[in-house]
Amino acid sequence: MLTMRLFGLENLFKRKPRSGPGENTQADSVQEPDDESLPESSFYSDEPVSSKAEDRFGRAPFATRIAETLANRRDTASLVVGLYGPWGDGKTSTLGFVDESLRSYKHVVTVRFNPWYFGTQEQLLRGFFATLAEALGRSLSTRREEIGDLLSKYGGILSIASGG
Repeated sequence: MLTMRLFGLENLFKRKPRSGPGENTQADSVQEPDDESLPESSFYSDEPVSSKAEDRFGRAPFATRIAETLANRRDTASLVVGLYGPWGDGKTSTLGFVDESLRSYKHVVTVRFNPWYFGTQEQLLRGFFATLAEALGRSLSTRREEIGDLLSKYGGILSIASGG
């Protein structure tokens, strides 16, 4: 499971000291922070990082191990790999690190595909095979057009067969 820590937020809001007997203030009110109480880097973007060089949470070695396992796999059976964690836990960054590691293997073609972009099954199938054909077309030096055309046609045939 992926975990993240929040850094630099401990000084964001300071509690006022508890009131003494007879004072008419709220005991747990929050005081506004002044500029001196905020560390220079209090907030960090929740955008995924784009390279292993930006890894501050130690996910790159984990991603490298996943990439090595996938790239060196000899079994030809289908394989599904899942990466689970709550929002903001670094899943997208970790996938980027895996992709970065896989680029060093000449026999591996990575394909980024997001099924959430498609509203119907037909769009999904056409989009998947178009993306796959494009990725293979970029990666192969020979028979590129033939393979791309074949995958595009296959995607069209599947979408028709599925009722689209």
